[in-house]
Parts: sequence; C-alpha cells; structure tokens
Amino acid sequence: MSFRMMSVLLLLLALPVTLLADKPNVEPGLWQYTSTTTIEGAPVPIPEEVTTHRECVTEDDLKEEDFLLEKGDECDFYELDVRESGMSYKMICTDFETGMSIDLDTEMQFMGTRMKGTITGTMDSPMGMLDMHIDVEAERLGDC
Repeated sequence: MSFRMMSVLLLLLALPVTLLADKPNVEPGLWQYTSTTTIEGAPVPIPEEVTTHRECVTEDDLKEEDFLLEKGDECDFYELDVRESGMSYKMICTDFETGMSIDLDTEMQFMGTRMKGTITGTMDSPMGMLDMHIDVEAERLGDC
C-alpha cells in the first residue's frame, strides 16, 4: 500500500463516525411540533389530546444521533436508527413511584422543512393495559 493511500485511510479512520453518516434531512431553524394522542382500552373513554410546542433545532443538534429524543432517567432507548430520510427507535419508560410503564415504537420521516411520524405502544397503568397511538407532524417556521 502506498504512503498516500495509507495516509488517506488513517485520516478517514480518524474522522468521527457522525461525519461519515448521512446527515438527517432536517433544515435547522424554529420548528413547531403537533402531537395527537389517542389511548384505547381504558374502562372509561379517554379523549384524544392534541399538544403543540416549538423548539429551535440547530446545526449542532443535527450532529447528535439522538437529537429528537427527550432523555430522562426513567426511559431507556434501544434499536436507534438515524438516517437521512428519518429515524426509528424503541423506548421503555418506567415510573418506579407509581409502577406504571410504557413500551413504545417510533418511526419518523424527515422531509427538509417537514417531519411526520407515528409512535405506538402499550402502557401498563392502574387502569390495566392501554394501547397508545401518537401522530406527530412538524414544520419549520423560520429561523430561530
């Protein structure tokens, strides 16, 4: 192997893995997220809940593999797969004080200035096992 080829190989090995991976197709800026949650299986109907929040996504955020994940002591993430077109992951959260737990599967699509996805799972609650479905839509509103 030539010295030049060896130098290029060593340089590539020294680069952070995140630089070699595809960057998510998400444009930095101010984003608005809208989540619609439905829960089934309760002894009494639980009304659909719609929540909206805004968040600034920076270029530095996009370098983090878990830039969309809300981390907490009570949740464990696994099977995280981030790619240019989207991300998927599984999450288990347990509230040790109440004994409640939730097991979720998430799939998100990245489309530049829009995102959409679904979160499905089951919750072990005082009302028994409940099925949860969350539709997420997001759009870039402008600069931060």
